[in-house]
Amino acid sequence: MMRTRLWATTALALGVLLSGCQKKTEGGGGPAASTTASTAGEKAPRVHCPARLQTAARPAGAPVDDVVGVRPGLTYDEAANLVQCEDKSLDVKPTTTGFDIESYGQRLRQGFDAKPREPEMTSQEILKKMHDDAAARGANRVVDALKPGQQLFYVSTIGPPDQDRVVGVWREQWFEEGRNPPLETVRKALTDKYGPPTLDQNGEIYWLHDAMGRPLDRDSPLTGNCLGRVRATSNGFSLNPDCGLTVAARIVPLKTNPDLARSLELGIADQAKGYAAIEATEKALAAADAQRRAKEVQRANQNADAPKL
Repeated sequence: MMRTRLWATTALALGVLLSGCQKKTEGGGGPAASTTASTAGEKAPRVHCPARLQTAARPAGAPVDDVVGVRPGLTYDEAANLVQCEDKSLDVKPTTTGFDIESYGQRLRQGFDAKPREPEMTSQEILKKMHDDAAARGANRVVDALKPGQQLFYVSTIGPPDQDRVVGVWREQWFEEGRNPPLETVRKALTDKYGPPTLDQNGEIYWLHDAMGRPLDRDSPLTGNCLGRVRATSNGFSLNPDCGLTVAARIVPLKTNPDLARSLELGIADQAKGYAAIEATEKALAAADAQRRAKEVQRANQNADAPKL
């Protein structure tokens, strides 16, 4: 059984608001209830650069599992702090979309996205942009999310309120115009950091491990089931309890010179640990709700009016 996380955004009225998404539990089971939570009024944590991390460092000898320091297992605030230190021009916004689990009325963040800060626009300009975007979609015209020199992050977290930790991180980076590195330079930087890849095919590169942290080879029966998503923004991603750390990369060539890189897309997730974190979150929320109900019954036994028959 796999857990699938999906991202979606929707334009509404004069602004772009985060929309509710659902988690799918593939392979059986009944329908899951959707959950959304408001983040209005939530204060952004203070940013310290360099970021101050309380989470233990990656164990010696463990496979490299981060992009610019952001990795599975960090707290929400640690990950957001690292992203903001990496690029102060990014606008970090929490999201409650993603895995569809019963929240029992709790406010449940499920990560954040960090995109280049939008310039201030009038209502007319916002409406025009919405119209132009809709026209582009209707004409199947590709509208680039980024410009040269920009980057964005999507970070997925899960956990009870204020205890959520990173499940996966995705980054898309467009190189500065006129400073595009050769494809082989980017490929070498990836292999220098993450080691020899499991697969390098069709323009995508994968580093795969099983749930015990052991590297997979290309002929392993698990390899096809453990491929990570390069772009979670468009396809979501799946968590398989039989798979461990997955790193997926795609180097996009420059149209005017395919030997140079236009951009780099990189996605990292620890599937088994992420899957276990979802299970643990569901149990913790259910236990907290059961405790709440029991306390209400106890108070009712002491204070409630007896029925008049």
